[in-house]
Amino acid sequence: MKKHILVERDKMIYLLIAPILIITIYLIIINISTNIKEYEVKNDKIPDEFNNYKISHISDFHNLKSKRRQRKIISEVNKTNILVITGDMVDSAYDKLDNIKSFLKQITIPIYYVDGNHEKPLKAYSAYIKMLNSLNVNIVNNIKEDVIFNNKKI
Repeated sequence: MKKHILVERDKMIYLLIAPILIITIYLIIINISTNIKEYEVKNDKIPDEFNNYKISHISDFHNLKSKRRQRKIISEVNKTNILVITGDMVDSAYDKLDNIKSFLKQITIPIYYVDGNHEKPLKAYSAYIKMLNSLNVNIVNNIKEDVIFNNKKI
């Protein structure tokens, strides 16, 4: 009789642990994956001169250290017209900037940047902004910036 109770308890433990383990693995995979998606935007307010204009968007970079994934991103980004970064290039718990500087130096198109929630608490925030300025990154926190292409603007 005791043996039967142990088997049932073991099954219950496995039934409880399995979904937690599956969810954990899924969250790890989506957290370390790089997603590249293409969208086509149609809007009557966008001048025809912007047809085939391509905008790259990076968010939640969190000081990505994988050089292989960085090379993939850089390759795709440099095929477009501009890069828009909408925050969290850094991880507030990791204030080393060399990785981000190396990544951004390889971008050959104009970069437009706004802070995310990880930038402001960064201990090296002023050094970070200086670094972005030294790389000619357009910092557009709380300002409007026109993008000009073929003598038209958006």
